[in-house]
Amino acid sequence: NEFEEWSEDVAERTDLGYSVDFFGTEELYNSSGIRLVSQTMISEDNGMMLYLEFVNDSRDTILININRVALNGLVINSSYLAESEPIRPSTHRAVTVNLSPWHEEEYRGILGITEIGSVSFDLILENTIYDVIDKERVNVNVSDASASFDKTGIEAYNDYGIRLVFKGFAKDPYGLTDRISALFIVENTGEEGLIVGFEGEYVSINELLSGAYGNSQILLNGEFAILDIEITNELDISDFSEITGLEFELVIQDENYSQISEPTISVHF
Repeated sequence: NEFEEWSEDVAERTDLGYSVDFFGTEELYNSSGIRLVSQTMISEDNGMMLYLEFVNDSRDTILININRVALNGLVINSSYLAESEPIRPSTHRAVTVNLSPWHEEEYRGILGITEIGSVSFDLILENTIYDVIDKERVNVNVSDASASFDKTGIEAYNDYGIRLVFKGFAKDPYGLTDRISALFIVENTGEEGLIVGFEGEYVSINELLSGAYGNSQILLNGEFAILDIEITNELDISDFSEITGLEFELVIQDENYSQISEPTISVHF
């Protein structure tokens, strides 16, 4: 089909900065008239994308949502990365999932991802009035590599079914800002879905305040996710060895967004 021809064409255009890391035609999903019939992972200068080709065999327009994307089982983003993409009856549609910047060598090194072996995500189908039709976890094996990451690090918190491990600091991989990312791995050791995120607009570095913002992650029991706190680096830190302490507020909620705990996290190096 046209999507396969496009993928093969892109694979040959490495001189333009593209490379196809994976192309598969296994039907990974088939329900409610929607089929996921091919998957293409492409790297380029500005990032890595996963293209998912869907077919609508039903008589209705369906909305496709992609949520809780994970690399090697490590959730990188709980936000909708492809939200409400409509696919009309008897048509194909390519949905794009942005895997940047987690494919970058510096980030992968900190997280212990030597190679991307799998990409998984929640596939959520809705009708045109946003009623959920179906929801399923889909896994795309993109290589024969062991789908793993490094769970070890400095334990910063362990309570209320949440374990937080500090992994390291990273600079903006594109060199566009002087921001610093403080990277943690969150583990849900409890028995239900939990939401964990950075609370507030500031962190304390070496007991001095600096602006910051972060993400929230939705984790089921036994799942792991990245907590990325982006620090604006108002303190003009040029070397991570200058950082001796980091402190911030964490918020833990249940799946209904009711607050469970709001602990202060302190990490010292």
